[in-house]
Amino acid sequence: MEIITLSGATVTQLDKEGWGYMVESGKTVRDLKKLLAGRVGYSRFRQRLLSGDMGELQDDLLLRQLPSVQLVVLDFCMPEETIWEDLLLACENNRVVEVTQLLQKPLDPNGSRH
Repeated sequence: MEIITLSGATVTQLDKEGWGYMVESGKTVRDLKKLLAGRVGYSRFRQRLLSGDMGELQDDLLLRQLPSVQLVVLDFCMPEETIWEDLLLACENNRVVEVTQLLQKPLDPNGSRH
């Protein structure tokens, strides 16, 4: 499995055994993003993965035998004050799905409030 940029440059490759294990064990695109975060140094929240005619691969999509995946890394943006408040409330109330959705914006999770 080859992970490439939109320009066609190879970012990383997953060997056949590693990719096969991920597919056979029911891993998702989210799992692939977590693996890539360690390899390419970009948080999964900054990553968007594209594949052929499927377009953007959603995090909950089960991995299939894809010949290649394109990686797009988004720049973080400065969030509006209400997003910070929403994120803090979601964290305080352990609303994991909402936290994930807010981090997909992509606001800087390490940024500070102004």
